Amino acid sequence: MSPILLSRRRLLCLSAAGISSAALGSWEGFDFLGDRDGAAREFLEKANSLTYRVQRLLVREGALAPEYTEGEVRQGQRANG
Repeated sequence: MSPILLSRRRLLCLSAAGISSAALGSWEGFDFLGDRDGAAREFLEKANSLTYRVQRLLVREGALAPEYTEGEVRQGQRANG
């Protein structure tokens, strides 16, 4: 079994990532995003739609993965059939 090499830089990066993940994961400040009528959620939805519109303007047709409506999606295939 080979020893795991851990440099000082990698240790610092992993420590920072672990500490910030633990802190943000347990923080209850993000509970407002579950509220469907909240101003923060509305702002994020508008920002998301703006991002999609700008992306469609900048990227040529067909470069992104195609998007389908629910009616265009076929049902899943069976394993042996």
